[in-house]
Amino acid sequence: MNVLLTTIHDPEGRFAQLPGTENAVKNAVSNYSAAVASVTEATAARTKKLVSRHFECTYSGTGTQGHHITRLMKDAVGESFHYCDFDRLVHWQTRYPRELEKTAGRRMKGFVLICRTKRAFGTHPETQKDTETVMNMIASEYIGRKIDIGSGTFGLDRRTCELFSKIKGDVSGVRFLAHFLVCIKKNRIPFSCMMSEGVEWETPDIHRKEIKALGYKKWLSQFQSHGEWRRRVEMLRQVAEVLTKN
Repeated sequence: MNVLLTTIHDPEGRFAQLPGTENAVKNAVSNYSAAVASVTEATAARTKKLVSRHFECTYSGTGTQGHHITRLMKDAVGESFHYCDFDRLVHWQTRYPRELEKTAGRRMKGFVLICRTKRAFGTHPETQKDTETVMNMIASEYIGRKIDIGSGTFGLDRRTCELFSKIKGDVSGVRFLAHFLVCIKKNRIPFSCMMSEGVEWETPDIHRKEIKALGYKKWLSQFQSHGEWRRRVEMLRQVAEVLTKN
């Protein structure tokens, strides 16, 4: 069985307030031999309590997601691992539990990129689809095959985990995704892809109150703000920056 790795940042405690989260987390974790979470100190106490009941937790007040993920890999114990963003994990278990169970039971060899199906990718808003389409084009050109780098979930074996944990470049923001590809290419790590329906857009899950008050279309229009566009373009820039230098 795989060891589950995840990162959690929830300052407003939205996950703890989301109906069904406790059961979803409990059921998701039951698919793994162990579960380890890197939780930011800024995460609300109620979410920390929920997570601590199901994960072995480490806490950090510094660094971005890339720093948290590489730290998890440095301390990881096991032979086969599945990393999944926490919000993705909860949504996946809620909507496609059998698919998650099957994924959790797969022994990972080298690096396994879990890609979104055409339908799952299409559930995301334009802010993500437009920028991630270009990001995926750049990443695919670099690695030599069509991939979906922004899915938020992947599998890896012991050797790959160790190599990723030793990455020396800047892993801030989402640069870590590009550094993973560089590491894979330089070390000739076995690379494979699997498709997932469950890795569809999960963000609306924690915005149910706003959606109920505004209606989905109005909420979505507000969500796709100038700030969100800038954030997504910056993520694209970070990945392109690393890959074009390597």
